[in-house]
Amino acid sequence: MLRSLAETGPLWAVQFELLAHIQRDPDLRASFAGATREARLGLSELFGHRDGDTALTVGGFYQALLIGMAALTMADPEAVPSGGDILDAFRAVTADLGAGAAETGA
Repeated sequence: MLRSLAETGPLWAVQFELLAHIQRDPDLRASFAGATREARLGLSELFGHRDGDTALTVGGFYQALLIGMAALTMADPEAVPSGGDILDAFRAVTADLGAGAAETGA
């Protein structure tokens, strides 16, 4: 994924430029929203999640990571977290969430 982001930088630049314009153009916003939904489903399927609402939720998670990584790659390509860094962070965050739930009895 990181190699792909580096190779498709101009495409990502256009995506971010579109985001700046969608607030002023309802038709563009609607079109972008539809494409975003399809992208979520595609990402979800790519990683093996095909179950309706769960697919949208999981796809949204992957999409958030992808968009964030694209932004980081564009802003500071030398400091982009590695896949291992992302996995370590995910483990730390989920461990903290589990600890917080245990403390509150949730």
